[in-house]
Amino acid sequence: MLTMNYCMLTDEWKNFFERIRPKDEESRKSMMDEISRWASYRGQTAKTGKVTNSTERPKLDPKDEFLKARMEDISLWASYRGQTLTRTVRGMMYYRRALEIQCIQDKNAKLDHQRTNSSYQDGESVADMDLAIADIKFTYVVSCQVYGMQKVSKDAKEKARYLNILNLMMMYPSLRIAYIDEVEAPNKDGMTEKTYYSVLVK
Repeated sequence: MLTMNYCMLTDEWKNFFERIRPKDEESRKSMMDEISRWASYRGQTAKTGKVTNSTERPKLDPKDEFLKARMEDISLWASYRGQTLTRTVRGMMYYRRALEIQCIQDKNAKLDHQRTNSSYQDGESVADMDLAIADIKFTYVVSCQVYGMQKVSKDAKEKARYLNILNLMMMYPSLRIAYIDEVEAPNKDGMTEKTYYSVLVK
């Protein structure tokens, strides 16, 4: 990983290396040798345009029941590794979680000196109230103009994108989707006319 960062972010690597320069000369030499090997490999593949795998990838059987059962988890895992909508929404939802924790901490600080048996039994209702306060303070709106078309599309890829966004809304209740909806209706002259509506879905 370090060698890849060296090749991609050379200046940042040099600054980083200056701060953590190994005191042991042998370990420093070993690290520099590894970097040089990676750099020469990268330069060679850049010239030829061919990248070869140093290890053979395992073959995945699409009929494997284990994989089928966990396809949603695998899809999320892959989405979190790129700058996708899933990753962006998850990052923004950390703010909502922070608000929940802040509400709980504030409530505990105020009620610390008023603790009774009944207040402990009412803990669930207090937690529900904290969630409600976080909901009031935080809503995340994503603009997805083609969501309406994806919803009615017969194309498998578009339908899958619609379902992925729907799953995100189910996973994160504070998420809202804004999109443009097209409705075809006859006008006064009997001609079909498209009307566009701005829609907010939760």
